Amino acid sequence: MQTVATTKGFTKIWREMKKPFQRLINPFGRLLSDYVLASWTAQNDGLHDLSEILFFSKDFRKIATSPTLLAVISVFLEENDHDKAKELLEFHIKKYGLLEVEKFLQVSDFASKYINVNERIKTSANVFKMLKDAEQHADMFLQLQGKSIAVVGNAPTQMGKMTGKEIDRHDVVIRFNQHKTDENFRNDYGAKTSIWCANFLQFSQANYHMSRFPMVYIDGMTQRMAYRHIESLDFFLKNTSVFAVPNDILQSLRMESRIARPSTGLRCLYWLKKIVKIDGNLDVYGFTFNRLAPCQSGQDDEDIESRHHYFDGDEAGRVGHNFKRESLFLAKLLHNEMYEA
Repeated sequence: MQTVATTKGFTKIWREMKKPFQRLINPFGRLLSDYVLASWTAQNDGLHDLSEILFFSKDFRKIATSPTLLAVISVFLEENDHDKAKELLEFHIKKYGLLEVEKFLQVSDFASKYINVNERIKTSANVFKMLKDAEQHADMFLQLQGKSIAVVGNAPTQMGKMTGKEIDRHDVVIRFNQHKTDENFRNDYGAKTSIWCANFLQFSQANYHMSRFPMVYIDGMTQRMAYRHIESLDFFLKNTSVFAVPNDILQSLRMESRIARPSTGLRCLYWLKKIVKIDGNLDVYGFTFNRLAPCQSGQDDEDIESRHHYFDGDEAGRVGHNFKRESLFLAKLLHNEMYEA
């Protein structure tokens, strides 16, 4: 009898002690789920274990917002853990319906196989399929075999060098994002464009209609961020030859360089050197390699080097890239110089 009484006493005490701990679970769960969402959006991998912790937590389902649920579902789908993804999707539908599903391309594709979805989700699902197909696009590789290649970045390092004609003599000329080839810059940067390398932010730019270019290169992050311009991307993918570089190549670059947010230019050059394995016939313009650009009228070297684009003077710090570290890594990638992350 005494043992039973003691056990009951401990049980009562534990129930009282547990209340403050239970109050701590929700904030922790919110922090963890928000972290998974932010990390997934930032193209980070290695989120499956954290997502499993959330999956088995009853508290997570109580407090989860629609975006955090959909991010965890996306993680499971990327890891081919379809059972957990389906269970959470069913829970999401009960709690939120189809709210924000169209913002998560792989979830849209997955959901369209099981339930009736609206037209916007169908568009997202179709974009996801086209992006996956674009990863298998052989045209990009065929264009580069045995060709001379000029990769033209947007740094101001070519200003005043009169390299425009030299650039245009290459068989293939690769340019990035909002590059300019009008009369003001043609003498230094040339006019020819064979391949346009674009990040997802460019898809809504009316003046950068993809059909202007024979081939468009986009990388794996588009699958996670394309919802911002889904209709434009849907149109572009249907009307242009697009090659999508798988996201695992971006992850390899991050691991090797220790650069959290590599620029579009660095991603492309890494892909050319490491994956396509272009060694000869590759010339690079408009990139910094830990050197100062030449002086131009009224500007000293430091001012020129601090600028991000040759055409608008945006500062490097405003776009979130570490160009000093990128220049060091590019020197290693292209010239086999020493690099310490």
